[in-house]
Formats: sequence, structure tokens, C-alpha cells
Amino acid sequence: NYFKIAVASNGMRINVVKSLEVIGVKNYFTDKYIFTRQDVENPKPAPDLFLFAAEKMGVSPEKCLVIEDSPTGVKGGVAAGMDVYGFTGVAHDKEKQEKALKEAGAMTVFDDFIHISKALGY
Repeated sequence: NYFKIAVASNGMRINVVKSLEVIGVKNYFTDKYIFTRQDVENPKPAPDLFLFAAEKMGVSPEKCLVIEDSPTGVKGGVAAGMDVYGFTGVAHDKEKQEKALKEAGAMTVFDDFIHISKALGY
């Protein structure tokens, strides 16, 4: 299966790129698929950033999957009409964060990216 992958962050672009470099995943993202609050008028929880990313990637919102670690981001993805999964891998209190993500509209929640393939049905 073929899919495109992007970052859509409420952070400032320079900080987002640096964070991706620091954690060693920058090579998974082309620069044209790194989107930040600087690209839109209204950041998350508005759907603008997710809709902008989908448009630039040439993908309809209903074919997008958002993986979010914050309720604010979950709300933005849901408002954009996208499927949204929650991620608690970086949370200090995973149970509390899972509850918050589900209350915000996450369809499912997982705590380690190794579980993403299972969540996607692979």
C-alpha cells in the first residue's frame, strides 16, 4: 500500500524541523510536507492546518488519518472530517491523556508507534 506522510504542527516551523532532527525522524518527511501554524490563519483546534496539508498533498480529507497527541489536535482533525487516532507515547499520565484524547474525538488510542500497523489493520 502507498501512503503519504506529513507533519502538521501548531509549533513554529524552525522548532518543528529541529525537533524532527533531534528525534531522528526528519528523513521521513520532505520539507514540502512539513506544515505549521505559520501556514494558516487559524491554528488547531481549527481544521485549517489539516485541510491545508491535505490540499497541498493532493489528498481529500476523508482519506486522511491524523495521529495526534493532544486534545486540541484531535479536535482539529475531527473538525477537518478526518479519521483521528490518539497517541499517548509521550504523555506523563497515559490513562488521563487517553481519556482526554477519546473525549476530544479520537477513534482509537495507542501508546507506542510499533502498534500503528495493528491499528491500521496491517
